[in-house]
Amino acid sequence: MDRTAFIFVLLIMALVLFGIVPIEKEDPVIIDDVRLYEAKVRFEVEENLVILCDLADTAHERAKGLMDVRSLGERIGMLFVYEEPQNVSFWMKGTYIDLDIIFISEDLEVLNVHEADAGIRKMDNELEFYSSGGPVAYVLEVNQGLSKEFGIGPGTSVDIFM
Repeated sequence: MDRTAFIFVLLIMALVLFGIVPIEKEDPVIIDDVRLYEAKVRFEVEENLVILCDLADTAHERAKGLMDVRSLGERIGMLFVYEEPQNVSFWMKGTYIDLDIIFISEDLEVLNVHEADAGIRKMDNELEFYSSGGPVAYVLEVNQGLSKEFGIGPGTSVDIFM
């Protein structure tokens, strides 16, 4: 590699490192018509429920969440990841799916669960806010009713694999 190319590569790497040039996540990986998910969340309930998840680990991804998504598979969800535990609130702006919002502490225990109805037909001022009720490191959104079906609630232990 000549000197000019080397300097160019270093410059690009520096811009990416300092966040000046963002790198977008790639499209989901699909092998033999099987989609590979970025994370798994396992709840320690009677059946050791496992949810396959896409990650929302940047501010942009967390803001978008499941907006405009028309359906989720039976044990599929979106895992929101925070760098530091914090109090968070969610709303259902632009969502088509009724969801359970599961707030998970840094200690990997469910802190709170809310059943949230789709917000696609509501004006912003009609939308409800769903609060974590304390600092959380993760939030999982899944199809509404899954938490009740499997007995997931405050104090349920969780394992997260990313």
